[in-house]
Amino acid sequence: MRVKRFVAPTVQEAMNKMKQEMGKDAVILHTRKIKEGGLLGLFSREMVEITGAVEDNSVIAREAHSREPIGLVRSPEPQGMLRSRETPVTTEARKRAPDVVPVMVPAVAPLTRGAVHPIDAIVSGDTSREGLSVKKVETVGDTSQSVIDSELKQMKLLMGEILGRLDEADANLPVELHSAYKRLVDNEVDETLARQIIRQIIENNDEQGDWSPERARRLVLAQLESLLGQPRPILLPDTVKSQEVVMMVGPTGVGKTTTIAKLAATFSIVNRRKVGLITADTYRIAAVEQLKTFGDIIGVPVDVVFTPQALRSAIERHQDKELLLVDTAGRSHKNGSQLEELSAYVEISQPSRTILVLSATTKFKDLMQITECFSPMNIDRYLFTKLDETSHYGSILNLIHGTGKPLSYVTTGQNVPDDMEVADPKKLSNLIYGETN
Repeated sequence: MRVKRFVAPTVQEAMNKMKQEMGKDAVILHTRKIKEGGLLGLFSREMVEITGAVEDNSVIAREAHSREPIGLVRSPEPQGMLRSRETPVTTEARKRAPDVVPVMVPAVAPLTRGAVHPIDAIVSGDTSREGLSVKKVETVGDTSQSVIDSELKQMKLLMGEILGRLDEADANLPVELHSAYKRLVDNEVDETLARQIIRQIIENNDEQGDWSPERARRLVLAQLESLLGQPRPILLPDTVKSQEVVMMVGPTGVGKTTTIAKLAATFSIVNRRKVGLITADTYRIAAVEQLKTFGDIIGVPVDVVFTPQALRSAIERHQDKELLLVDTAGRSHKNGSQLEELSAYVEISQPSRTILVLSATTKFKDLMQITECFSPMNIDRYLFTKLDETSHYGSILNLIHGTGKPLSYVTTGQNVPDDMEVADPKKLSNLIYGETN
């Protein structure tokens, strides 16, 4: 049997190529869309790839010239093949089911790097990855329908596994890099971004040699660190006496108030800087009382404001403070009127930094919607909370890569001020790669 691939802009053109080269008896084993040409995946064309197969001497031709009794359909049994049971077919039954042919399934052997399993059997029907199916075969005799259905189901699963292995072989990837790609995707790194990471590794390390799991791991982690970039925490100069006004915005329930308390404790107690707290989160009485109580404990004044103009006045009253931290009410990214109200606070106060606080437990698609809705507030960096409440961190990388804005801090619990630190690309890379320990 010959197996060959044909690539063309359309399915019809690919099929025409297959018929011209392999003859009308060729059958399609697999169809998929691929990208061809371009540079690093850019400006590439979408093409259709068909995998065709044809027997050098077809089964039907062998039957026509064989001396076997006409009531028995036989086929040779190549080594390593599993053959379906022989079914006696009467002349009358042959008329009712003229296209009954034996189906053979290849024995599966371990796939080595760069090797492709031969397909020594033709399964009639649609064998695409999306809908692998086998045409229902009519049989006569004592074989029960349930046994036939069971065998057909096993053949579907087996063919799907074989085609999946063929796709992996076509990717021309070392096994270790393919495993690394799978780890990234399993940890919710966007598939397109994961492919880009692996492609970049191959282009930067094109020498042939040892692709050990440790080498693949090291190269992937280095690439992740590069994509995350350097963090942008709050920096207060020692010499220049200028005020830094940092406003925290974000959706409801992400932990803005607790995070502001951690920052206030770090800068006032640990760094010995003059800090002031302002809260515009008057929708939650408990949040105001929580911040006031905490301010009393660490010796930091807390102002409560109800309007954007009051916020501007509070900032002017605290000109002696080196750092003013402004807490705001959580706003749903789906509520336009609430976002407009919050934008008014940002526009009038003109903060030095506006940090969007996000939860690491939020799905990537929701993160993108949130960042888009909060973008009119001149967001210049992100802060991720609740890293201790999830096991998949790929969405953080997806967001940083998709928006180009840096991280500032991450939080890992409720303890003030301990469970907060400047975002560390090395630690985050290990988490994104699935090394949660």
